[in-house]
Amino acid sequence: MKTKGFMVLVTVMVVLSMALLGCPNGDDGGGGDGTGEDWANPVNGVIAADVLIRGAGGSGLTAANVLVREGKKVLVIEQNATAGGATATIGGAMNGSMSAIQKAAGINDTLQATYEDLLFGGQNNDPRMLTLYVNNNGPSIDYVHGLGVPFLPTPTYIVDYRYDRMLWAEGNGPGVIAALQKAFTDEGGQLRISARAMELILEGEAVTGAKVACAAEGELTIYADNVIIATGGYGNNRDLLTQYAPSLLPVLFYGPLTACQGDGFIMATRDAGAMMWFMEEGKVYPNGVEYPEPGLGRIWSGRSSRAFDLGAILITKDGVRVVSEEASMIDHKYATLAAPDAVLYLLMDAANWEQHRPSGSTSLPNIPQTQIDAWIAAPNNTFPPIINGTIAEIEQAFELTNGELQATVDAYNKAIADGASDCGFGRDFSGLTAAEKEDLTIGDGPYYLMEQKTRFATTLGGLKVDNEMRVLRQSGSSEVPILGLFAAGEVIGGVHGKESMPSANMGWAFTSGRLVGLSVSGRVNEIVTTPIPGIVYP
Repeated sequence: MKTKGFMVLVTVMVVLSMALLGCPNGDDGGGGDGTGEDWANPVNGVIAADVLIRGAGGSGLTAANVLVREGKKVLVIEQNATAGGATATIGGAMNGSMSAIQKAAGINDTLQATYEDLLFGGQNNDPRMLTLYVNNNGPSIDYVHGLGVPFLPTPTYIVDYRYDRMLWAEGNGPGVIAALQKAFTDEGGQLRISARAMELILEGEAVTGAKVACAAEGELTIYADNVIIATGGYGNNRDLLTQYAPSLLPVLFYGPLTACQGDGFIMATRDAGAMMWFMEEGKVYPNGVEYPEPGLGRIWSGRSSRAFDLGAILITKDGVRVVSEEASMIDHKYATLAAPDAVLYLLMDAANWEQHRPSGSTSLPNIPQTQIDAWIAAPNNTFPPIINGTIAEIEQAFELTNGELQATVDAYNKAIADGASDCGFGRDFSGLTAAEKEDLTIGDGPYYLMEQKTRFATTLGGLKVDNEMRVLRQSGSSEVPILGLFAAGEVIGGVHGKESMPSANMGWAFTSGRLVGLSVSGRVNEIVTTPIPGIVYP
């Protein structure tokens, strides 16, 4: 462990020699003021910076952009071969509540409605953390938009929110990362890939840097006034799941396999005594398909939603409906968990299946044509992810002997024909046009059942931080900040409670990234922490 005096001496040596990291990088930027290409080589394996950020996902890169524009020497290290983390894998939806884009679209959202909608799903969100998120989300969306993250101009509606709040990024997750990375490196920020922080360096109880394993250069020592952990969650670490969230073990993991390893949790708790909370919680979604191997999944919610518009229904292996196809994702999740074997099936007729296939082909997203063919050819009684045939053949596979599935289809079709106001579970077919009735009616076979299992990628527990995004530790009966250690993004717990609502994780990535940037740069007065009017706090 280095002493403070030695750290300062090394820092001076490094700055004078203008030497920095020699790991493979995304873009060194430029500039002759001790940043960019002038910092080409470490001195005796030692580097100095103002801020070290571990993780180049949405939150880490947002924080980096705030800080580099404050004149800080910022190093962002990413253990993978490319920047992006979990952000690069998403569909581009984020919480646009109270943003300039939402207001420009004429949507009169409120802080109170946003808080209540997120709490309705999360159930046990920490009030302080949720207030911090809701108060600062709008300005944070505006900030990344100003950096060049491209958004579509009109937020969209989903049943989970009372206002149109789903904001969509052009280019989805990869487009977000590309814009944030360019904004950072254009300002001379330093991004190094294939570089993994292995151990925090402490002087007394203060974090003063980290030991880094670099693919090209071996082990390096980076001294920094402040270290920000933005490493994401731990959903792909079976040991941590077994220890903290065993209920997630049977759920399909569909996140990035090279991320979500829990490195930040391990390092912060082991080296600095960081506190963690809500560790048992994870964001579980419906509409997952098990592929490419047991325990891994593919996301299917978008295709399922479009199939519902063409008359698809959700059934169990008992051949019955248990939830409205128009219900929220949360309702679908709980219906899936309660179903036999925790599986629902998306039932489509032949015409719907043709529409379900993208661009008229039989390949489905992220699943090879050969695999689709194999599933269709497999005997139904082996329960491949796609089951097909006549109603009678599907009933035989499910060992239904009393025509249960046929009765379900007949009842559904009759309700459409009759214009029933309630076809079970609140579905209203009154007032439909003849064309709409034709679209929704389950027609001729062969019929296709697509499995719908629960899936997850996001863990909701993590490090405990204060309103300035400083990581906390226990000191006697008090919780105190760990000097020099901050966090952003999924690695933080408490904000989402038991359930992160749709698009909330991306909104939190931007919000927490901006807030930690403000905190480290001394602009804490811009962090809004005031109670939200209309909310009754516990």
